Amino acid sequence: MALPYMEVSKLRRKTLKIKIINLKDKNNKSIKMINRLKNLLFQNRSLRQTIVKNVFWLSVGQVGSRLIRAAIIIYAARILGAAEYGIFSYVLSLAGFFTIFADLGVSPLMTREIASHPEKRSVYFAN
Repeated sequence: MALPYMEVSKLRRKTLKIKIINLKDKNNKSIKMINRLKNLLFQNRSLRQTIVKNVFWLSVGQVGSRLIRAAIIIYAARILGAAEYGIFSYVLSLAGFFTIFADLGVSPLMTREIASHPEKRSVYFAN
């Protein structure tokens, strides 16, 4: 037997209401999850959370920079070709090698000195 038109439209309205309610529940759950992630990643509540948050952001930064670096190297290799990319990588390796001697531990020394004598910060940095 066929249902009258009114009963069919009532059934459709009920199923639509149920679907809308389910979507609202899913949205509320996802909003709650997003808020929990925001609280975890952007607010310091305890020492443990701060450590976890710092490890997370440092890891994201490291992975992100390596992915960007890999993409740039792949792009440069495709654009330059084999011979030019060989020269490019040779120059990069020389620059990396000489950077070791250019630093000579100045960064840890500056960190130590500024931490022990904060009033001398303007002497070490020109800005």
